[in-house]
Amino acid sequence: MLKAACFFCSNTYNAFLFRQGPMSPTLADVHMLTGLNIIGHINPFSLLVKPTAKLDSTKTRGWFQYIINHKADGKSVFDREHMAFLNMWLDKYVFCGQAYSPTSNYLTLVEKIAGNSEIPLGKILLGALYNLLNKVSQHLMENETVPTITGPWWVLQLWFNSHLHKLVTPELINLSFSSLEYPEEQEEHLPKSQKFRRCMSFGEATSVITIDASITDFFKLFYKDFPEATLEWFVYSDILEFELPASFRFQNIYSYAEEFKILSHLVRPSLLPTEIRHGREKPLTSYEFYCPSIVSRQMGFDQLPC
Repeated sequence: MLKAACFFCSNTYNAFLFRQGPMSPTLADVHMLTGLNIIGHINPFSLLVKPTAKLDSTKTRGWFQYIINHKADGKSVFDREHMAFLNMWLDKYVFCGQAYSPTSNYLTLVEKIAGNSEIPLGKILLGALYNLLNKVSQHLMENETVPTITGPWWVLQLWFNSHLHKLVTPELINLSFSSLEYPEEQEEHLPKSQKFRRCMSFGEATSVITIDASITDFFKLFYKDFPEATLEWFVYSDILEFELPASFRFQNIYSYAEEFKILSHLVRPSLLPTEIRHGREKPLTSYEFYCPSIVSRQMGFDQLPC
C-alpha cells in the first residue's frame, strides 16, 4: 500500500494526489493517532547544539546491550536511566533512525523532553514523515531505484489504516488490542479473550488492522478511485468510546478553550521542522510546508474542488 501511494505523492503540497482528491497526514492525525503534543513552536536549530548528557550509545553495538548498560539496580528511575529510555524510544521507535545500533542523534531533544520543556513532538514527527515522502518521490520522479530509506513509515501506515479501515472492518470500536493486565508467566494458560481488551484510542485500533492486497491493486484504487463505501474522509467524527487522547475532541472545539487552542494549530498553515538530528553525518536542518486547507475534508470541513 505504502509503495503504491508514493507514486502519487506531491512534493509541492506534501499530499497524495489521488483520483478522489488530495489526501495527506495532518497534525490532527498525528495527535489523534499518537497523542503527541502539537502545540507550541521550537527553533530546530536550537536542537543541534552539543548535548550536555553523555550516554554509552556510541560504544554499544546493539540495543540489548544498551539496555543492560543503562539499567539501574534499584526500583527508582534515575535521570540517566530516564534519558536512556527516551533516547531509545525516539531513535528506534519514533523516528526509526538509519542505524541498527544506538546513536546520540536525538540526545539534545531528549534533554529538553526530560527537562519538561514543552516540545511539539507531533510537529517534528510530521515534518520527518513529509521529508521521508519527499525523498522517496524524488527517486520515483527521476526514475531511479528507491534505496532503503528509514523513517516514521509507521505513522503513514496508521493513517492509511484509519481512512481505509472499512475494507476490512466496518467499525474501529469493535477491534481489540493486546492487554498487559496479567502476569507474563500466565500468558500460555490464559484464554485468548483475556489476552486482549477493547481499544482505547484511534492509534490502538488502526495498529491492529491489516489490509492485504498487492501493490497493483492499490495502485488501481488510487488511480481510478475507491468505492464510495470504503473510503472514510473524516475518521474522528463520533467515536466517543475512545478515551484517548483525552486532550482533544472535535465535538468540543467550541466548548473548551484548550481544545479550541489545539484546533487552531491543526488548521493553521505553518512550517514543520525536519532533520533535527545530529551526529557524525549531520543533515541539513530545514522545514516542510504544512498546508491543511488542501485536505480540509479530513478534519470535517467542507471543501471546494481543487
